[in-house]
Amino acid sequence: MKRRVTLPQQRAQETRQRIVEAAGRAFAREGYGEATVDDILVEAGISRGAFYHHFAGKEEVFKALLDEHLREDLVQLEQLPPATSLRELIEQYVAVLIDHIDAERESALSMEFWAAATREEWVRGPVAEFHRRTLHVVGELLRAGKAGGALRADLDVEGSAFLLQAIFEGTAVLLAIDPTCIELRRLQKPWADLMERFLAAEGGSNVEELQSHVAGALATLHADDSKSTSTDPTE
Repeated sequence: MKRRVTLPQQRAQETRQRIVEAAGRAFAREGYGEATVDDILVEAGISRGAFYHHFAGKEEVFKALLDEHLREDLVQLEQLPPATSLRELIEQYVAVLIDHIDAERESALSMEFWAAATREEWVRGPVAEFHRRTLHVVGELLRAGKAGGALRADLDVEGSAFLLQAIFEGTAVLLAIDPTCIELRRLQKPWADLMERFLAAEGGSNVEELQSHVAGALATLHADDSKSTSTDPTE
C-alpha cells in the first residue's frame, strides 16, 4: 500500500522543487561556473539552512536538474498520433523536435548541461549515456522500418541514426547561439523533405509495423530512465 505523504513531507518536497527550479533559472542566467549558492537563495527566496537541508551544494542541485531534464526529453514522442503514410509520420516526428527546440530556447539551461559535459566527468557520464540510449532507440526504429520495407534496404542504420540526431542537436545549438539566424518553423518542411528523401523506400511502406516498433522502443527508453539517467541514486 502506498504510504501517505504527511504535511511536513509535502512541504519539504515543495521546498526542494522550489530550490531546483530557482537553481535552473540562476544557472541559465549566470552559467553554472559563475552561479553561486547565494544566487540560488535569492532566486528561491529561502534561507541558507533550508537549502543545505536538501542539497550539499550547487553541484548536487545541478545533478538534480540534469536528471530531471534527461527524464523529460522525448516524452512527447510517446504521444504521436497514428499516421497513414511515412511522410505523415516524419512530419509528426519533426514537429515534436521543433516544438522541443522552441521550448528549450526560452532557457539556456540545456546549453549549460552540454557545456558542462565537455568539462566535467560527472556530467559527461549521464549525458553521454542518454545520447547512447537515444541513438539506440532511433536505430531500432530505423531498423524496424528497414525490415518492414518502409525504409531503404541499403540504409546504414547506425550512421543514419547518428546523423538524424546531429541535425536535431546542431539546429538547437545554432539557434541558441544566434536566435535570429532563421525562423524555426520555416525548417519544418525542408527537414521533413530531407528525412523522407534520405530514408524512404521506393514503392510504399508498412507504416503500421513501423509505428508499433516506435511505441515499443520509446516505452523501453522511458522504462529504463530511472536506472540509466539517474545522476545521484540517493536523491
